[in-house]
Formats: sequence, structure tokens, C-alpha cells
Amino acid sequence: MKILIVDDNPVNRTLLAMILRKTPHVVMEAENGYEAVAVASREHPEVVFMDIHMPGMDGVESARQILAQGKGNRIIAVSADPSMRAHAMESGHFAQWISKPFEWRDILASLEGAGHRAVEAESPLQGDVRGLFRKALHDLATPLGVIGNAMEMQILEHGETPYTRLASGAVRMTRHLQDDLRDALFYDATQRHPEMIALEKLLEQRLGYFKPVLVGRRA
Repeated sequence: MKILIVDDNPVNRTLLAMILRKTPHVVMEAENGYEAVAVASREHPEVVFMDIHMPGMDGVESARQILAQGKGNRIIAVSADPSMRAHAMESGHFAQWISKPFEWRDILASLEGAGHRAVEAESPLQGDVRGLFRKALHDLATPLGVIGNAMEMQILEHGETPYTRLASGAVRMTRHLQDDLRDALFYDATQRHPEMIALEKLLEQRLGYFKPVLVGRRA
């Protein structure tokens, strides 16, 4: 099977390629939407992992043009911006959405069509607060994904040590913090009510959890 990775961030492309090249599939890369359309026209990949925010042609338009070629592509959105999830999935161009930072297991599972397509509702947060949360989520995604996946691959290939165990725990706690930020910005209106989001207390608790792990205690 041919797989195309589309992302303007070379770190994200490299991480995805490292994961997918552990499979027997052929992996190709494109650094923007225009290049993705050209490669898809020439190589006919069965699966495309598509970033959403890219200069020039974004992921939604790139996906539309690839599907218009009529080659039966399955396109998976991979993005750090939850605010684009509804727009992307409602376009009908994507079979699945994977949030950054992703885990390598999610990427491999998506090749079998596993995963979820739920579209999250927006929270009542407004203005500068929402903008701050979006930026925090986006800026956390790439380094956290790289660190977490690299750490897991290191453990799988060379075994676990006390240092990798400590680092993995810190990554998991940071992922929990990012999940909390996402929950505060985007939530399922059928399961959660706005008054349940006590953001200041929630963040204070999470920061307290992982600060000793990342910084250590002074004697």
C-alpha cells in the first residue's frame, strides 16, 4: 500500500515517516497542499495523512482536489488545531481525524480504519482566552508528539530504564494537561456543562502533579 504524508512542518513529517516506515507500506512525503495534489495524481496513494494548516493551499482544499481525481484515496486529517475539526469533518473529505500530539498506535490503527469521527462542540470561552488556548494546544502538539513517540520507540527497541520511565511519566502528565486545555475549549455538550469547567483550579492541580517530575525536588 502507498501512503502519503502531507505536512509543512518537517519535524512532523519525519516523525510520521519513522512510524509508518516500520510497516511494509511505501511511504511518500509532501511539504504543502500543492505538492500533495501533484504526488497523489502521479502515485495514487491509498492513504493520505493530511495536515490542515498549511501555507497556500490548506489541507481541506488539498483533500478536495485529491479526492476529485477519483482514485479512491482515504484521507486522514492530522492536526493540532481542534477549532478546525468541525469544518474539516463536515467537508466530507476526511475519513478520520487524529489530534496532535498523536501516539504511534493511533497512526497504525488508522490504517485499519479504526478511530473516532466525533465532532466536538465549542465551549463558551471567548476572545483572548480562546486564542490563548488555541495557541497553547498548537504549540504543545509538535514537541510533545515527538518526545512521547521517540521515548516509546526507544523503550520498544532498547528496553526501559529508570530514566526513560521517568521521562515517559512526565510526557503522560503533560498530555493530560493538554487534554484538560482541549476540554476547556471544546467539549461535548451532551456530557459536560460549562459550569463543570473550573479552569483555574484544574490547571493548578495538573501543574502541581507534573512539576516535581519535570523539575525535581530540591534537597
